[in-house]
Amino acid sequence: MVLLPHIRAQFKASLYSYERPRMVEERREEGFHVGHHRVGRLMRKNGIQAIRTRKSRRYFSHTPAMGLRKIIKNRGHFPNDDATTKLLYLALRNTAQKWTMPSRTWK
Repeated sequence: MVLLPHIRAQFKASLYSYERPRMVEERREEGFHVGHHRVGRLMRKNGIQAIRTRKSRRYFSHTPAMGLRKIIKNRGHFPNDDATTKLLYLALRNTAQKWTMPSRTWK
């Protein structure tokens, strides 16, 4: 039970983000002789579980950017920057008219 207060303190200091491997590394740096199984068991029994902040990546089969890539590839070259801007503006406008999905958190 000497190890548990140290685990709780380090977990709180890490803003609830450290999981078992990182916790074992921290304990070993402090001079404790602990293993992954012991730290994992203590964390599990006491409900210490990291809060995951990384969001999963979403994959879409078609997005407006894919349409722009196709338009630029088919066009090939542009005489000046204004021509490029106009072409992309028109392509985005046409894509936005066809876009049926609701926009989420777009600002």
